[in-house]
Amino acid sequence: MKFSHVGPAIISVAVLSCATPTENELPAVELLTDRTTYVVGDSAVLTVTNRSANSIVYLLCTLGIERKAGTIWEPVYRGAVGCIEGDSRELARFESEEWRLQVPTSAGEYRFRVTVFPPRGQQSFVVSSNPFTVEN
Repeated sequence: MKFSHVGPAIISVAVLSCATPTENELPAVELLTDRTTYVVGDSAVLTVTNRSANSIVYLLCTLGIERKAGTIWEPVYRGAVGCIEGDSRELARFESEEWRLQVPTSAGEYRFRVTVFPPRGQQSFVVSSNPFTVEN
């Protein structure tokens, strides 16, 4: 997967806990694409936002892509099996970071996923982006 760092952005948001969100809660960590529709060959800007009151670490090498098949999401790209030290990214509380990513080369509905590690030994969790469509 091809990606490049766009740059950090500081934002102000409400303080939320850094627990794994339920379906109806606003997530403590958010992945959001810059658009909801792309054409094959486009790049997406993915914003990773830490809405929690604590710093978090996410591993860019765990970034994956899933494609919607009926009512389930199936992995298309799972990210790396092993990570190197340079793949970990720390986000301070209320901080955002943007990445430019190549969208999949087949039409369909997709989403990005990444593993997040909260501070002090709390359990890691996976965060999914908003769904987006790739058209031919």
